Amino acid sequence: MNSVDLYIKAEMSIAITKDNVSIGDFAKIYCQEKNIKNHVTTLKIANSNQAKEGHLAISLLEVIQEINNVYPNVKVINVGAPDILVHFKKNKPENKTINFLKLAFICLLAFFGSAYAIISYNTDVNASDTFVMLYKLFMGTYPSGPSVLQLSYSIGLPSGVILYFNHLAHKNLSSDPSPLEVQMRTYEQEVNTALITNEGRKGKEIDVD
Repeated sequence: MNSVDLYIKAEMSIAITKDNVSIGDFAKIYCQEKNIKNHVTTLKIANSNQAKEGHLAISLLEVIQEINNVYPNVKVINVGAPDILVHFKKNKPENKTINFLKLAFICLLAFFGSAYAIISYNTDVNASDTFVMLYKLFMGTYPSGPSVLQLSYSIGLPSGVILYFNHLAHKNLSSDPSPLEVQMRTYEQEVNTALITNEGRKGKEIDVD
């Protein structure tokens, strides 16, 4: 029988709430033979009992071996991640009050932390004396109170932060990801890589025999 090509694109990390993990839960499958594609999608690979700390690493070699055990004539071509990290989540009812309190705490922490950082920076570089000096340089006299420089600085600072982080309320100012989103995605990838490596070193990764 002629060999059949099957392309698999696995995600590096997924979160599921059910006990059994099928190939279709973490990977996209493409094969011209629709019946093979549909069956491969439903093949079970692991279950939550194998996860000791709420997550489980699965090598794609195990996935390929499982597919070839059922379809020896299928040639599996991987175009995705070589290892998959599965997070088992319990399907708990959402507590809106707790979520609101967490959000309020994070907002207050970010607000006062940012305010302290800005105040500390302005004190460190002696921004008030700099404004007075600039006002004296251009106007020839010392300001009697807050000047247009302080007003412009107060408006420009939050405007610059909003433009830099590319986010205002629920809308992005452009289609590009913000620097914060880029750093969060980078951090997420590094954490997943570290967890997969640790699982492999502990011998808990599901791999071929």
